[in-house]
Amino acid sequence: MVPVTSSILDDPRVSRRRLLTSACAAAVVGVTGVRPASATTAAPVANGLDYASAPHPSVGAMAAAGYAFVVRYLSYSPEKNLTADEARALTSAGIAVVCNWEATADGPRQGFARGVADATEADKQAAACGSPADRPIYFSIDWDVQAADMDAVNAYFDGVASVIGVARTGAYSSYDALGWLLASGRIQWAWQSCSTAYSNGRNRTPYPGIQLWQNRTPFTFDGADVDGDQALTADFGQWGAGAFMEPQGSGGRIAGGVHSDGRIELFAVTPSGGITNAAETAPNGVWSGWSDFSPAKGFGFAARTSSVAVGRHADGRLEVFAVMSDGSVQNRFQDSAGGAWSDWGVFASSKTAKALTVVAHADGRLELFAATPTGGISNKSETTPNGAWSGWNEVGPQGGVTETVSAARHADGRLEVFAVMSDGSMRNRVETAANGAWSAWGVYGPTGGANGYGAPGTVAAGAHQDGRVEVFAVTPGGGVRNRFEAVANGAEWSRWGDGFGPAGPVTAASVTRHADGRMAVFAVLADGSIWNRSEAVANGAWSEWNGFVGAGMVKP
Repeated sequence: MVPVTSSILDDPRVSRRRLLTSACAAAVVGVTGVRPASATTAAPVANGLDYASAPHPSVGAMAAAGYAFVVRYLSYSPEKNLTADEARALTSAGIAVVCNWEATADGPRQGFARGVADATEADKQAAACGSPADRPIYFSIDWDVQAADMDAVNAYFDGVASVIGVARTGAYSSYDALGWLLASGRIQWAWQSCSTAYSNGRNRTPYPGIQLWQNRTPFTFDGADVDGDQALTADFGQWGAGAFMEPQGSGGRIAGGVHSDGRIELFAVTPSGGITNAAETAPNGVWSGWSDFSPAKGFGFAARTSSVAVGRHADGRLEVFAVMSDGSVQNRFQDSAGGAWSDWGVFASSKTAKALTVVAHADGRLELFAATPTGGISNKSETTPNGAWSGWNEVGPQGGVTETVSAARHADGRLEVFAVMSDGSMRNRVETAANGAWSAWGVYGPTGGANGYGAPGTVAAGAHQDGRVEVFAVTPGGGVRNRFEAVANGAEWSRWGDGFGPAGPVTAASVTRHADGRMAVFAVLADGSIWNRSEAVANGAWSEWNGFVGAGMVKP
């Protein structure tokens, strides 16, 4: 092993990954405070690369190869650092970004004050590149950490957390060090290095619960020296395209949300006016049975449910919104990401909505768009991520909006809203910049193209892993049409395609995305059954339609 000195690591011409590579693995022995390696490894959610020194692989080559994210560096050496222009190019191509601070090799040995200094500079650089204020930063520990090193390392990470908070603090290191830091509560994000000899050989296996695993190093891709990485959870600290917030709106007779661990959960309105739910038992895995999601006595309110919507907060909690037959809106949310559910509460009074959709802004704030009883659209949003809600505002178009509205987020963070009118045409409105002002309403679909008198959910919009938005519309005859962006954030859209749906007739549709990036469409048929169809691979061809649940489950 080549000794790693401060001057060597700080030189951007020297690749850190070559310094960390070791071909030999030592015998595995027990270390106090570190869990034994799991016999199984979590299935990867996405594949990515990390790289520092020039030349860098081209954005086009990475996108074409299907890489969903990159880990890029922040340091005191500008030559190897992520830049705002690079971040924009990556996210515009549908590639998410993760930030890692890596300066001198012995930085974490220098204690609290060094942690404060490094975190202050890292936070400044990440923000300048466009990272949202709540996204984590990983900090490198680039040696085979021993128990005797941990007093200094702990002090360093205490210093880091004093600047950016523990909720944003991550570490890049080996098996034992990550275990100690996680167990002490000093980090909440863990990226494991690939040096197989580290931690007495335990580093060959991912530490349980880590978010990122550097599983291949080094190799050449597109003429550049890179490492290969796997994301093992849906949220691994990424931002930009494919980031942790769901890029699609969800609402109608059926709605799909994605938990912070990548599991899809479906919520459906039942024929009796309640709500039933089912979820994947593991990301990309098998499904649970259906359960009653309503309180014991019907829904607990005089009115019945007419449509349902679900969104995910920036902190990972799902929130479900139920539009009632009297136009009121009820809500229920998780107490913590993946945790228990609150009781149902009153979110909006009667005559507020006929249906609604939920979508997340680039900065993590949820926004609701409601089709109103007067034929318009109103909106309501969180004023800060996970925070209080604004009041309702009329956003048009006035008159003629049916019970269907949907929304999606583009790769560059702009929201776009789609509404079905009573004549079967579709209207759309888009943010001119992420979290910014809105365009005027435009014409998106021709008269008669969508079902102007259908059930809530006759239009559904979502974003592919590569950032392209796709829209699915239920036709008056019960078919499904689709239209998509040619490239992420592009001005060109495909023509409307017919024949996407099952044999039908379809009454409503919902779009969501699996943890591995595959888009999934769920369709409600006139007999109350649900059928589903998914991409075979992310951004790829579609599977055949499959019967998901039998007749009578959902209100048509």
